[in-house]
Amino acid sequence: MEAISKQMYERPCIYVTTVSTLLCLVTIPVCLAIFTSTPLMHGQQLAMAIDMIAVALVCVLVPVIVGILLQHYCKKIADVLGKLASYLGGLLLISSIIVATVIYRAVFRGPTGVLVIAAVFPPFSLLFGYAWAIAFKEDPAVAKTVAVQTGNRNVSLCLSVLKLAFHDNLADQILTFPIEYWLIQNAFTLLVALLYHTWKTYRYPAGNNSESLRILGEKVSQQEEEEESDGA
Repeated sequence: MEAISKQMYERPCIYVTTVSTLLCLVTIPVCLAIFTSTPLMHGQQLAMAIDMIAVALVCVLVPVIVGILLQHYCKKIADVLGKLASYLGGLLLISSIIVATVIYRAVFRGPTGVLVIAAVFPPFSLLFGYAWAIAFKEDPAVAKTVAVQTGNRNVSLCLSVLKLAFHDNLADQILTFPIEYWLIQNAFTLLVALLYHTWKTYRYPAGNNSESLRILGEKVSQQEEEEESDGA
């Protein structure tokens, strides 16, 4: 049953990650091209950091592909690596918040309006992703996965592209919002995860979630039967 519940969460995670990564190949150059036509550029030439974009996309796609293969052929190894990655990811998330807050503390002295927008976007993005998943009649467990996948931005890729694409004097102005968004997004995501884990622990004590797992198992079996019938 535990393997079935994991499958329910992993499928949308893989789909959303793959599709969003492929969309970056088109949307990032298009967005940068649109930005060059704005008066803010003042005739400056934009340096398209295609090589860095490609490297960043490869760094995202390769782990996803490896994870899919391990999950399909070496499930035990995939489970161990998944648990290790979850603990390591949590540690890195907390460390990044602390380090970035110390290094980029000056960005919080910028315009208040920018800071407010950066604070509103993370919860709005999570709610937007969850609402769309529910609107398409997805299971609540799948909807939570879709919300996390769509609500968290790849800010590290954004910072790399902006820093390399624009001159230093213009890049410093542009980087204020992504840095604020990145810090608030990490802190908000960590807070939501802790609150959800606490609620789940008290709401569903160990040993009392067999019914939920049974329902998830039935839904996975139904999806597999539909896929097999479509393939036939």
